[in-house]
Amino acid sequence: MLYAASGSLLLAYFSWRFIEQPLRDQKRVSNRVFYPVLGVITCLFFGLGVYLHLSKGRLNRCPELAAEMDYTQYTDSARRFKSNVFTQSPNEKILVVGNSFARDFLNCGVECNAFKGKEIVYVEEESANRFADIVITEELGALLTAADKVVVSFDFGLLHISRIKLGVEKLQNHTAARVCILGCKNFGWNNNAVMLLPTSERYKYRTKILHEVIAANEKAKNVFGEKYIDVLSLMDNGDGRVPVFSNDRKFLSQDRQHLTQAGALYVGNLIFRHYRFWNN
Repeated sequence: MLYAASGSLLLAYFSWRFIEQPLRDQKRVSNRVFYPVLGVITCLFFGLGVYLHLSKGRLNRCPELAAEMDYTQYTDSARRFKSNVFTQSPNEKILVVGNSFARDFLNCGVECNAFKGKEIVYVEEESANRFADIVITEELGALLTAADKVVVSFDFGLLHISRIKLGVEKLQNHTAARVCILGCKNFGWNNNAVMLLPTSERYKYRTKILHEVIAANEKAKNVFGEKYIDVLSLMDNGDGRVPVFSNDRKFLSQDRQHLTQAGALYVGNLIFRHYRFWNN
């Protein structure tokens, strides 16, 4: 950090001395030259920004990143499970509550064919922090009464766990079903560094889980006990690291939090193979 700060000060001096000062001197650079050049440079950077945004950082430059569907579209495709009621079918009824992480869970079930013979209803809640204030409406109460299992899933940190606990207690008061809390997940800090690795090392690389995610996961395990589905422990071999790529060399997560289609298949297989709750 000290070296970075020293380097920043040095760069600041050179930019002041050799860029800012000359440009302030109208004898060297007149306004008739300065403003047109500034306008051209601004337009170039604006155009570059628009291009990188629309191309999602030139996604197609890496086959690993060029998924069949953009991960945001893939995650949000699980909204098709939203409904206000369960049908009268005899199938086991699963209620899934949460935000985009709950939609990840839904995609896991789809990819692993875990929803066969089950009826799924998704209720969207914006965030873990607001979950404590969830209102049990007549519709939600009916869903809770009819549900055979309830799965709650959010992205969360240490400060959100108590809020999730309050929300779960509200749900549990209105259902005889078992309420499960899906654990947090994380695939490191940045995928760019992984892409710089030699091909021989890249696809078997396991990235470090962020410390704050590990801390939140440990606390959540203690708070929720048997209700908690510990996703991180399923991916971690005991070294605090998780895989970045699937066996077919596809990113498990493009943003290090949400799952790609390959990631949903990988994580889903771990969840539904190791947790008996799904078939009990």
